[in-house]
Amino acid sequence: MKRKVKKAVQATARPGWRTVVPAGLKWAVRMPVPAVFVVVVAVLFVACGSPRLGVYKVRLQNVVSSPPPPVRDMMFSTAEQPDGSTCYIYETPFLKTTWKLSNTRFGLVLENKTADSLVVFWEEAAYVNQHMDTLRVIHDGIDFFEKEREQLPTILDPLGKVTDFLIPVDNIRYDPDNFTLWSINHLFYEGKRDIGQRVIVILPMEIQGERIEYRFIFLVEDWKVGL
Repeated sequence: MKRKVKKAVQATARPGWRTVVPAGLKWAVRMPVPAVFVVVVAVLFVACGSPRLGVYKVRLQNVVSSPPPPVRDMMFSTAEQPDGSTCYIYETPFLKTTWKLSNTRFGLVLENKTADSLVVFWEEAAYVNQHMDTLRVIHDGIDFFEKEREQLPTILDPLGKVTDFLIPVDNIRYDPDNFTLWSINHLFYEGKRDIGQRVIVILPMEIQGERIEYRFIFLVEDWKVGL
């Protein structure tokens, strides 16, 4: 059966805050990573249901794929932004992903480095939270009123790029008292109890005709009471 697809649409992920988190990846095929640059960023968070402020230190810890990559020239890096935030970059000969985390979402810039189309299967993407719950996610362009509808894949043209973001559906709540009618729960809100936790963003793609599932693993390194 022919897949329904839609062309990539540029959309700016909202900057601001960042987060991270899981452990015990029994199903993960570990990707050989020659070097991980650990540049930690402090981020201000308002604890959910609490007036306390906190600063989280987080990073992109690892990336695993299934099947494993045929080549080993992969790279992690970080890039400081003018607003004080940090982007986390993972790059292979086939794609480049740039992550900018906020308190509620995972901002993503995805670049296709090949001469073939790259397909992103949003409906099969997922978020594994700090409690090891696997949650469905939606990306930019999906109206919150239709957050349960099936998401069509996106095709990136050769050397194409798309700016997007991912939000766990379970974190989106209808809130008639909010002027936007919606509230989005924070990804982290338990302070010190979140230290050492990991979360995973699962992103299935098709690259040069091969189906690959990437798992981006983020780690909460520290939390301190805000100023």
